[in-house]
Amino acid sequence: MRNNRGRCWRTTSADRERNSMSEARAWRKSSYSGATEDDNCVEVSLSSDALVRDSKNPSGGVLTFTSAAWKNFLENR
Repeated sequence: MRNNRGRCWRTTSADRERNSMSEARAWRKSSYSGATEDDNCVEVSLSSDALVRDSKNPSGGVLTFTSAAWKNFLENR
């Protein structure tokens, strides 16, 4: 993987674990996501942490939050 300056990023064991976990976990679509194909759609997978991804691009990037950070987000939205 290359960054915008042409340098290489190393994939760490944490990256590989997060990617494999995101494939095997159950995902729920946000109730705020639109009903049509063109709407913004977000999915979340909750376990000991919270993973968030774009449901239109499930193989794309995944944001990872600790359970405490996710709880704080939900309480302060």
